[in-house]
Amino acid sequence: MAGIAYQGDIVWADANRTQIKVTRLRLYHTVLRTQQDYIDAMKAAYAIQDMVPVEVFPYSVFYIFFEQYLSIVRIATENVGLACGMLNTLSLPHHPFLSKAHQLTTLNNNNNNNQ
Repeated sequence: MAGIAYQGDIVWADANRTQIKVTRLRLYHTVLRTQQDYIDAMKAAYAIQDMVPVEVFPYSVFYIFFEQYLSIVRIATENVGLACGMLNTLSLPHHPFLSKAHQLTTLNNNNNNNQ
């Protein structure tokens, strides 16, 4: 990776220009050909963000599209799990072996057969 600062965008923290408060930095990486290349590049940018001691916001046009790939499996698993849980919760009282109506019907049928 290589980078270059935007000289006109530097906001200095003091009048002596000894500390930079805010600036942009342009970085380059290798050519990205596959979706996995784009996802890996985005993960690398986030890893660099976590390593530097200052606040950094990695941005690229393709991050908008590939950000969803980082969390789609977790979100899909949550949604399917919640749907299955709700189906079980709603259908369990109507289960024939667990409902009181079925138990009473079975008792009544047994009583009628014994008479």
